[in-house]
Amino acid sequence: MAIQLAERHGWTGLAHTAIACFAQGAAHLWRGDLSEAELLCARAEASLAGSGRSFVAPTVALLHATLTVLRGDPVTALDIAQSATAQPPVPHTVKVAAALLEAEILLALGEPDRARAALAGVNPRDAAIVTARVHLAEGEPQAALDAIAVVLASKSQGMVPFARVEANVLEAVARDALRDEAGALAALERALDMAEPRACWLVIVRYGAPVRSLLKRLVAHGTAHRSLVDDLLGRLEREPSEPASSPLLEPLSERELTVLRYLPTMMSNADIAAEMFVSVNTVKTHLKHIYRKLDVSERREAVRRGRELHLLSPGLGDS
Repeated sequence: MAIQLAERHGWTGLAHTAIACFAQGAAHLWRGDLSEAELLCARAEASLAGSGRSFVAPTVALLHATLTVLRGDPVTALDIAQSATAQPPVPHTVKVAAALLEAEILLALGEPDRARAALAGVNPRDAAIVTARVHLAEGEPQAALDAIAVVLASKSQGMVPFARVEANVLEAVARDALRDEAGALAALERALDMAEPRACWLVIVRYGAPVRSLLKRLVAHGTAHRSLVDDLLGRLEREPSEPASSPLLEPLSERELTVLRYLPTMMSNADIAAEMFVSVNTVKTHLKHIYRKLDVSERREAVRRGRELHLLSPGLGDS
């Protein structure tokens, strides 16, 4: 209604219109409606272009960066996120949101060390979700559980949207990695309990293959959210041209990235093992993890997916 009023009265160049567009765009984002969110984000940016420097500009830029990374361009998203806070003054809440998003993007690019560095200075409670994702990326599910314990114990959301929903999803993924299927399914059911009335599908589908497997097992086990689960599985089983989740759902470890970058060559597993000074079985284990995390089944698909995610180049450097 606010946007329609602005258009009717010629107020589209005001910062208040940008705020309304941003709010609606963020709501569509968390529901996984990326196309509608992108339209509203563009309208917010257009409003800001006519209103001069505005306090809401960094927030809109972060929405733009989030949508860009979800569409599979994390390098551009990183540039947008970093520029969002380049011109002071920037509110503390926006600085925190920018740091969290930058860490998420770096993690998606397979840079867990830089992701952790981006979280320096962020309150551990606010950084808990991203910290847990870093631990999962490094194959440390118990450390991930320890990181989100503070969120699971709290009744408030904190600064991160739908943090408690995502904390339960993370708990499910981590417990499944620890072979605690019963605990994983119970955590996922709790996430669905909170997600259904809030319509925040993104924090579930962003985990891709791991959560898809859990959802299928939850159906067999029994759930009070069968319709929602069916919808989520439908979103997760879309064609690759219709992204429904973050570019890299469970980031690769440094060693897995090294193996991935050998795959476009003609080197055999034995050749890769010799180059890395490890056994062939170790390379095969890395490949198994790579295929699972990229949601592919063979080498050629892994190379294609790696190119899409800009993972076949060395690290991004220090810029």
